[in-house]
Parts: sequence; structure tokens; C-alpha cells
Amino acid sequence: MQDAIKAVQDTPIPNLLIAAGLLFLLLGFVNKLGGFIEVSPEQKKLTIPIGLLVLTAGLVLSMRMTTLGPIGGHTNGGEVNPPPIKPETGYVRATTNDPNPPTSLRNGPGSDYAIVVPIQKDEIFFVDLQGSGDWLPARTADNKNGYIYRPLVRLIK
Repeated sequence: MQDAIKAVQDTPIPNLLIAAGLLFLLLGFVNKLGGFIEVSPEQKKLTIPIGLLVLTAGLVLSMRMTTLGPIGGHTNGGEVNPPPIKPETGYVRATTNDPNPPTSLRNGPGSDYAIVVPIQKDEIFFVDLQGSGDWLPARTADNKNGYIYRPLVRLIK
């Protein structure tokens, strides 16, 4: 069950909307689904318009995300989205030397930004040493981007 919850949490919202829209459309054409879901005639009247609306919203968001690409570098409700990281830039392998792991990979260059993902002890990640200040742009092995506090970074050669 935990794996299913994690999979849903990691699924982009447009994909969830598309799946939900298709499910609603399917419910508009059947009376019973899998022996668990029964659809009354009154409910069928609403399932197709709702399905089309949700499916359209998911497709529009999906196309918009594909067209615009990552939102990197733009503010979003007060939070900063890290810039997309290209492998050919100055990123090097690192791990944390935090005496109290996990170390937070944050959504912006400061401790007041949201945590993107915790970095565990001995976990390998990549930092851009060309970053300025106390916070370095960083990327995890599974391509989650953020910023990490420079004094907690130990380079791996």
C-alpha cells in the first residue's frame, strides 16, 4: 500500500488528471466496473461532462509543461524553482558531511525554502561549485534539483 501511495505522490498532476478523466469517461459508458463501482443513470449524466473537463485540463497542463519545459529560475508563489541542470556544466560528485543527517536539498538558496528531498548519509549527489554564496545548486542521482548549504558538502574525487 505504501508503494502505491508513493507512486501516486510521484506522479505528475497532469497525468493524474488524464487518468481520472478517462476513468470518468469509462464510467459514462458502463453500468458496473470491476464489480465494485456501480453507476446509476443519474450519475451517468454527469460522468461524461466531468470526464471531458478533467481530461481536457490534464491534456492542457501536460502540453503546457511540455511546451514550456521546466519552470527553472522563475518565482512561484514566493518559492524559487532551481534552474535545470545540464550534465556538461560544472557539476561534481559530492556527499554530505552533515553531523546530523539527513541534509535538506531545498527549493531555493536558503533555509526558509521548502525541502525538495532529504539527502541521506553517504548518498551521492552533484553540486555546481560555480554557484555563489553559501548555497550551491545541486542535483540528486534521480534528477531532483535544488540548493544545498555549502558547509555541509564534501566533494568526492
